[in-house]
Amino acid sequence: MTTFIVSRKLRTLLSRFMLIVTSLLVGILLAEGLARVFFPQLAPRTARITKFWKYDSSYGWSHNPGASGYFETFGIQAFVTINSKGFRGPEIEYARDQKRQRVLVLGDSYVWGYGVKEHEVFTEQLRKAMPEVEIVNMGVSGYSTDQELLLYRDEGYKYKADLVMIVVTENDPLGNLLTQQYVTYGKPAFQLKDGELALINQPVPKTPLWKHALVQFATRSYLLTATNRYLYSRAIEGNAASVAQRKNGGGDSGATMTSSGRFPRTPEEEITARLLIELRREISARQGEGKLLAVFTEDMTGSREFAEYLTPFDISCLDLEEYMDPRDKSLHLTDDFHWNAEGHKRVAEILAERRGKFLK
Repeated sequence: MTTFIVSRKLRTLLSRFMLIVTSLLVGILLAEGLARVFFPQLAPRTARITKFWKYDSSYGWSHNPGASGYFETFGIQAFVTINSKGFRGPEIEYARDQKRQRVLVLGDSYVWGYGVKEHEVFTEQLRKAMPEVEIVNMGVSGYSTDQELLLYRDEGYKYKADLVMIVVTENDPLGNLLTQQYVTYGKPAFQLKDGELALINQPVPKTPLWKHALVQFATRSYLLTATNRYLYSRAIEGNAASVAQRKNGGGDSGATMTSSGRFPRTPEEEITARLLIELRREISARQGEGKLLAVFTEDMTGSREFAEYLTPFDISCLDLEEYMDPRDKSLHLTDDFHWNAEGHKRVAEILAERRGKFLK
């Protein structure tokens, strides 16, 4: 009798649970359907940047050579062409004209040209402003400093550039600690072991197909897209409002003293600084000559301390905060830190005006 009563209670609880789950699913499907009918402006225009990517055991992902198509996200539509070497923009041969100087540019989506047309990217505008200089754009959206170092080791050194420019952004320090990005993409990383950089998670394991499929499903939902846009815009607003306060923040970690305090203060700052110093060593070892310029975007936390810390290692630094305001909407995409066409134009002007400091 007792067993029968317990069994009946379990069936009742299970039925109620199933009813709740079914009601939630029906409610979600109904809300999704209503959104599609009455709010077409919520249609997913998710960052289809990944359609230009392929799995890469060395970096996690890289561009598909020869790929082309439109990059669309949140109202942005820009045509993209990937050259045969796997980078956006004109293809530059390894062999160089010794009468012309050459600049190699490493970086993430800022260098790749997120949300802008190819001719609007600052590297393309530099080509026009400095026709006597060859510009090689090796930007790959989503990369962190660690992947950019590896890319130079494998490919970048072949260009024998007079100047290697690496653009360091706000999300690079944290990205340098991660072995996975965007839920479905693994990546290599470096850790400090006995005071030295040690590469981990390479070869990068492939992501299961079911996880890719789940993410693809989520990116096609009107409701999830709208929620993501809202949360992303709030994060951008909050970040922009606190950039000035965060830039000089941080505690005492017993690191090297700079004029504004001890630095590096955090593991991500230390790894990032070490990676930049290692890139400088790689340039010297592989090229014999060649300079390194670290360009910090205007929203980069600790950019001044990074510059002061790195200068003794023969690394030139340019802090865009001195020339641009991260809250200036005329230079940035809507609800986004990335530069719009005017922002890229301004960056090109800044670099062209100061080329004498970095190039002979």
